[in-house]
Amino acid sequence: MRDVAERLRDIQEAITRIMKYTNQGRHIFDQNELVQTWVIHHLEIIGEAIRSIPQDFKDSHPEISWKMTCGIAAVMLATCCGEYIRILFSIHDRIFAFGKRASLTTQADR
Repeated sequence: MRDVAERLRDIQEAITRIMKYTNQGRHIFDQNELVQTWVIHHLEIIGEAIRSIPQDFKDSHPEISWKMTCGIAAVMLATCCGEYIRILFSIHDRIFAFGKRASLTTQADR
């Protein structure tokens, strides 16, 4: 079973990979089905990693919006493509900010 540090690294890596293609602009995302699939896959990783982190760890780090972030990933996966794209780019910065906070949490817990 993977520990919390590994789950946080999974989240960080998924965010980094999402940012790699979404930072190139929406037009790249809109025109490339492989990029869309790439982003969806990594959103699934984020959601699964957050769900696997024990509640006591989440409770000890209230500075991270665990429920909201997991919910965002779930909503994005469940939304039709056009709406999904709009939502993806509207929360782009929030996902990035979550990655930074998770990184700081990982470093603080070492």
